Amino acid sequence: MLIDHIPDGAIRVPLGTATGDTPSKDALVTELVDLLPQSRDANARDRILKAVLHREKQMSTGIGDGIAVPHGVADIDDDLVVSVGIAPEPGVDFQSIDKQPARAFFLLVAKPAARALHMQTLATIARMMQNVDTRAAVLAATDADQLRSALAHAR
Repeated sequence: MLIDHIPDGAIRVPLGTATGDTPSKDALVTELVDLLPQSRDANARDRILKAVLHREKQMSTGIGDGIAVPHGVADIDDDLVVSVGIAPEPGVDFQSIDKQPARAFFLLVAKPAARALHMQTLATIARMMQNVDTRAAVLAATDADQLRSALAHAR
């Protein structure tokens, strides 16, 4: 289950409010990376951030309907780790395929040996977010507990 890969403290609602401004794409990715327990190690944080930003430069991970799934492969201890957050309206320009801003973000990082799990998790998120009720519950979350609950009950 997706929720099993989201550590305590790796959910933030709202994202990007530290400065009061709508965050840039890179700032939002950095904030999501900093939610991961692995990022307490400066070297691991740098590897993770570099991997995710590199992947994002290849092609945007904004999948539409207000959802983005930045992801990458880096040398981490766990097979896969995920952080999640919701940005306030109007969202963040993530160069999504529907050209609309993204509000819900799922950041995935997998170690190189877990590429199959990485791909499976990307597919799981895409499938979950295609469900109108699940997507609405995720986007309506006003705090981390509501978002965790929406993801735990996702269909």
